Amino acid sequence: MKTKKIAYKLHLWLGIPCSVFIFIICLTGSLFVFSDDIVNMSNRNISTVAPLSERVPLDDMVEHVKKSFPHHILLYCVNYKEENKATLFVVANKEEGQSYVYVNPYDGHITGRSRMINFFSHVAHFHKQLFLGSIGSIIVLICSFIFLLELITGIILWRPGKKKGLKFNMIHMHRTIGVYFIIVMSLLSVTGILLYLLPHNGIEAQKKEKTEMIRDSSMRAMSLNSIIEPLMQDHDVSVVRTELWNIAVSKKIQCIAGTRSGLVTFNGKPCFIDKYTGEKITDNPELRQIELRNTVRRLHVGDWLGWFGKFITFLTGLAGAFLAFSGIFIWCRKLKRRS
Repeated sequence: MKTKKIAYKLHLWLGIPCSVFIFIICLTGSLFVFSDDIVNMSNRNISTVAPLSERVPLDDMVEHVKKSFPHHILLYCVNYKEENKATLFVVANKEEGQSYVYVNPYDGHITGRSRMINFFSHVAHFHKQLFLGSIGSIIVLICSFIFLLELITGIILWRPGKKKGLKFNMIHMHRTIGVYFIIVMSLLSVTGILLYLLPHNGIEAQKKEKTEMIRDSSMRAMSLNSIIEPLMQDHDVSVVRTELWNIAVSKKIQCIAGTRSGLVTFNGKPCFIDKYTGEKITDNPELRQIELRNTVRRLHVGDWLGWFGKFITFLTGLAGAFLAFSGIFIWCRKLKRRS
């Protein structure tokens, strides 16, 4: 009995002050789950091209995008083995955020630009930082720990009773939804905490880590096509993502060769290619960190189980938002009855 009293106090007084934050975190998480699918569907008209016999060199396409968006950072590009797919470039600046730019690989012309990714990028930042920068990240981290504790104390307080027909009161729904979704909610809480604690990679880490500089300015870099084409020859590879944000100052180019490249996750194998010798590096600590972070992200957004995993994650986010709302509702109603 004493354990349940302690669990009740923790469940109440930790949950009340964090409920608004938990509601926002869960709701924005649900909004983000299908971001890649929505963006791809909305961009079908500008991401599809008519195949021709010869392709424009990737280096020329890079220069064309840079000239077309002189005030943007060129983050990365995605090349597809499918002949009717346009090459995707992702550009960004502070004023406009991120954009998808599609380039016809057969004539080098830009087929279109989509800023829908920017909406989901804002959703993601709201989800992990509440638009408050590093302070927001700490708030989200604390709320994730508290939400995990709320789930544990909720199970301690929950006791299965005999079924007496359907009940639709708020307390019953709060308990039932919490029990049904507790496993996935716990997974999302733990993976969210891990994403904060794990080392960042790519452009996220550029302010924390020194970029490896060009070792000899007299050496001539290989063309991007000569770097990507060997990766595309693998029959298991249909997509190659190439990081471009640091290509001018780094001697190695990061590529991901696989079957899918999304906004925050990928299905594939990361590697580094020496842009002077073409040497391929597939095993080093930085690459292992990238793979680990991607694995945790895939668990967090649910795409490791395809559409089914995304749907479950989407419902779990809504369930978490409902728990935060219903918890406040139940508490306010109790206060009203006492007064």
